[in-house]
Amino acid sequence: MRSFDGNTAVTYDLGASGSPVSGPQFGGNCAVGGPWMAGQNMPAGYQNSTFHGDYASGWIRRFMFNEQNQPVSVHDFATGLGAVVWIGAGPDGCVWYMKYNTNELRRICYTLAVNLPPVAVATQSVQYGPGPLTVNFNASGSSDPENGALTYFWNFGNGSPNSTLPNPSRTFTAPPGVPTTYTVTLTVTDNIGQTAIQQLIVSVNNTPPAVNITSIPLPAFYPVGIDTTFQLQAAVTDAEHGPAQLTYAWRTTLHHNTHTHPEPFDDNVSTSTVISGVGCDGETFFYVVSLTVTDAGGLSTTVQREIHPRCFAIAPTAIILASTSSGESPLAVTFDGTQSYDPGQIVSYAWDFGDGTSSTNATPSKTFTETGDPK
Repeated sequence: MRSFDGNTAVTYDLGASGSPVSGPQFGGNCAVGGPWMAGQNMPAGYQNSTFHGDYASGWIRRFMFNEQNQPVSVHDFATGLGAVVWIGAGPDGCVWYMKYNTNELRRICYTLAVNLPPVAVATQSVQYGPGPLTVNFNASGSSDPENGALTYFWNFGNGSPNSTLPNPSRTFTAPPGVPTTYTVTLTVTDNIGQTAIQQLIVSVNNTPPAVNITSIPLPAFYPVGIDTTFQLQAAVTDAEHGPAQLTYAWRTTLHHNTHTHPEPFDDNVSTSTVISGVGCDGETFFYVVSLTVTDAGGLSTTVQREIHPRCFAIAPTAIILASTSSGESPLAVTFDGTQSYDPGQIVSYAWDFGDGTSSTNATPSKTFTETGDPK
């Protein structure tokens, strides 16, 4: 472990006899600084600690300092967290942390000091269809961390009476042929008064878009060792909405062993993505390109294509173009091999002109001569 005494870095050998810092040894390679926790929502032994994490190793540890700001102990706090990129002190006195590869914000609380809010889970029997549309709702998946009693409050967004039942039903109407969307809100409250909310949509006289990615074949491969640009295009139709009423969200995600590296969303109708040529080295690599198209009523469809590294050899395809194929001697001909293609990259050309001469140019020229009677 390394700390600083003024501007001087000091190394402490954790676990060694006589070390001024106690605690188990640990490793990591991508440190994430965290907060000082001085609040009273932590046990006494955890107060006035600083929390640090490691992105690559997925842990958070607690460090104790003395009044001279010198480290005195290191304690395990949480492991197996995944790619931790931020650690902070939440307004509830809990340790909050953010995970990169799953886009999650989580918290770790001392449950004897903090009443955690319930978890609202709402499901519906159907999301869309022609009106009148009867929908059965279900909140039985909701829960409370302290196993407290829950109450339910449904607002259906269509002017009908609210409900306090866990599993109510409602019928939604709309003018014939007019797509109409309602937002249904479930509020779950525990016995302490903590609440949680989940929303659903019901889209009457509407259907989701039909989406098919057309620019990436099935199966799809990329060459190893070089970057490859894939065009991203899709055939999209929607029975109730025009192209201007649809939104697009393309995303490219690299899958590496058991974790992922998602790229930012791209909201263009047609776009492109650059695939790095990783893989074929004993580890698992592949890309997933996904497209989510959402209509003006809130209905969406998501499709995806996997692109895998080409870890097996495929012979290139040779294509020969010639400026002419016949004529009087001497006959000058320019050849072109640049239309040949390979899943990877063409590195050389070899021409044999049939008369003992050859060339390694991509676009060679050759003059053919013939004596005697025409053949």
